Amino acid sequence: MTLVSTEMESVCDSPLPLLLIEYLHKRFTYHSKEAWLQLIANQKISIDGKIASVFSSVLPKQKIVYQIVDYNEPDVPTHYHVLRQCEGLIFVGKAQGTPVHRTGKIFVNTLVNLLRKDFGPDWSPINRLDKETSGIVVFGADSESRQRWAPNSKNCVWLKTYVAEVSGNWEYLKKRWECRLKENPLAPIRCQMQGDDEGKLCITWIESIYHDDKRSILLLIPLTGRKHQLRAQCSLLGHPIIGDKIYSHEGQYFLKQLEMPLDDFDYQKLGSKEHRLHAVSLSLYTKNGSFIDYKNGISVIDKNIPAEFIRPLAETDVLHLAGKFSETVKHSEFNLEATWPEQ
Repeated sequence: MTLVSTEMESVCDSPLPLLLIEYLHKRFTYHSKEAWLQLIANQKISIDGKIASVFSSVLPKQKIVYQIVDYNEPDVPTHYHVLRQCEGLIFVGKAQGTPVHRTGKIFVNTLVNLLRKDFGPDWSPINRLDKETSGIVVFGADSESRQRWAPNSKNCVWLKTYVAEVSGNWEYLKKRWECRLKENPLAPIRCQMQGDDEGKLCITWIESIYHDDKRSILLLIPLTGRKHQLRAQCSLLGHPIIGDKIYSHEGQYFLKQLEMPLDDFDYQKLGSKEHRLHAVSLSLYTKNGSFIDYKNGISVIDKNIPAEFIRPLAETDVLHLAGKFSETVKHSEFNLEATWPEQ
């Protein structure tokens, strides 16, 4: 473990006044309610510079600071591999379990800190992956390169392919699926995205490349970049990603781990200690109006797919199928009218 002393800041985003403990418990689910109460009692929480008490309330836009002193940070994977470096970009392959940015429990061994240690302090990520998702993350050397190659840039198109292992027998299919997703602040898991007609549009191409009686292997190409998009969509379709604590088993294992560590029986039910989703390939293309330059794009593949969730398929099979699927989507989506959906 790594010994850490630092602080975290947050601006209250609640539209109404709340008891501090209720806000912390609902907003920052990496600690239990009892743990937050203990931190408040130990004078580790302040509101607008004043030490808070267990009776404190927090108002909209007030700044909350959480002091972290001599904290033993849990071990996470600290390895990553550079896939390509060009055009002011570094493409890296992230391991399952490494957060891109700091979280409520990981402050030092984030992918951002690890890469800056090796390449310098100016590099920042252009995209992000959830902590448990492995695969391609792109870093830009400066603000100019990050703006030029951003997924929502008017001058750039991203085409990204994921491979996932999901529960249930999902027979061979290839489809384009749309839905709308939205957070429900009153839900037990606040960060969980739910189907809602008033939510943001999500578009994903899905292809099943293997299935048996209990599980299926999917290729997924998101055309929008919403929070938890692939995980939420798979769950809504009745095939949650194996190991997903938020979107499988009605989120019971996510809620349980807020109070106590999960045990071997829990992981057996989940099917994996981490959810099985890997960003396997990425292509970036420059765009001028409606014209997309497919001949001169930047393409990257992360071959380090965790073997346990693509069996019995070989890595070469998955990469070949992913390439064919990407070409199908590229021609279907962009040949007639080359536009990129809102991210």
